[in-house]
Amino acid sequence: IVDKLIHRLFQQNVQAYLAAILHASGKDKAMEGLRASSSAADGGRQVESFLRNVASAFQKTRELAAGLQTIGCGGIDVAGQVNELFSEHLETYPQIEFDLLEVAFLSQKVKYKGEDLCYDIIDAYFLSAKEAISRCMLLCTEQERSRSVQKLFSSNSSRYASSCSLLDQVYQYLIAMLQTAMDDTDKKCGSISLFSLTSEADLEALTDKIVGTSLDHIFEVVSLFSSYISRLQASVGDAILEDLEPQSLRDKCAESLENFIALLESSVAQALTFGISNCLQVFGKVMKARQIRTDFCPRDDDMDMGGLGKVTPACTIAVQCISAVHRLCVTQLGGPNIVPFMNGFGDNVFQALRVHFGSFTYNPQGALRLKRDLAEYADIFKIVGADGVSKSFDELSEQANLLVVMPESISDLVKEDLKIGESTVQFWVKMREDYKSAKIEQLLAAELDNRKSL
Repeated sequence: IVDKLIHRLFQQNVQAYLAAILHASGKDKAMEGLRASSSAADGGRQVESFLRNVASAFQKTRELAAGLQTIGCGGIDVAGQVNELFSEHLETYPQIEFDLLEVAFLSQKVKYKGEDLCYDIIDAYFLSAKEAISRCMLLCTEQERSRSVQKLFSSNSSRYASSCSLLDQVYQYLIAMLQTAMDDTDKKCGSISLFSLTSEADLEALTDKIVGTSLDHIFEVVSLFSSYISRLQASVGDAILEDLEPQSLRDKCAESLENFIALLESSVAQALTFGISNCLQVFGKVMKARQIRTDFCPRDDDMDMGGLGKVTPACTIAVQCISAVHRLCVTQLGGPNIVPFMNGFGDNVFQALRVHFGSFTYNPQGALRLKRDLAEYADIFKIVGADGVSKSFDELSEQANLLVVMPESISDLVKEDLKIGESTVQFWVKMREDYKSAKIEQLLAAELDNRKSL
């Protein structure tokens, strides 16, 4: 008797209830609205309303079935009855869910088009995906559930091109904003005239042209990236991953999130490298224009007695720029990232300056001033925490003694103190003003012959 009553309950009462609430906003009507609507958002709202009604009705019916099972109904498959009642409404599920989420993402893109980087659009993406994944966990068959949830969460593709996956859409948005910052920076750096760099008398204004133009926008976006990724990671972990079952599905989605974050971090690193490259290009133009020949090869009337103890004007500009980059790191990148970035930036500065110094000719007085500049560079990089870079400048200063000593002492200096290779020795001695007049090439060749004979 109980089984018959329950069967009649599902066939008549529950079925009538579903017909009343679902047919009014039925699947076909909703999908027709999505295709015919002049606005994707308007059509999406119709589909969303239908799916919400289905999910609510399914949950209530399932709760009813669970309650009926407690009173004993061994002769009837209650769960099967529930699935049969909803089969008509879910025949194209979860494809309808994929289509709805794609429309939701598209409507947010339209809403925020042309605006600066902000978390609002990411939060909107997250909320839409969270609801879709929750419904998918409820309405999908066991066979389809894991595949469908993963599709809504991430495509697991390095291209991140899916139009209905949360992580793909967030990735596309963030990368587009990062690329915009890079393009903007590149354009501004390219538009700086050499005249404006060489004629600028205000040191702070010049520093802003070198550092601000090349790095400010990229650093601002990178700082927001870090904040947004942390917020999204926390939200996904608390509101999506925790509710996923079975454990294997949760693990796969967690792995997708880790891969997504790693790829974004790699993109950020590339953007910072791009910014450094632009910065060094502008920096190189300034150094070439501001570092004059008499800095390193002065005549007696080019400087007073105290001039040797002062850094060159070009060095003052360079140190100011290095300090500005460090301040930018402190305000935008955050503690753990400051030292690694300054080390990377410093290595690039070191290589650029080594090439720069190699384009000059030195007499002993100028060589001493070079060593004063090198000490200043070593000091500033030590101050900003790039100890390895500081050490490199100290070693360069020791090598610069090859520009100071008497020609006949070069071999002893190399052999006893510097212990550097022949190519490095040649790099320095060829910059000496007396390289030809003192016949240094012949002196070194004779010393090399003596070593071979020994």
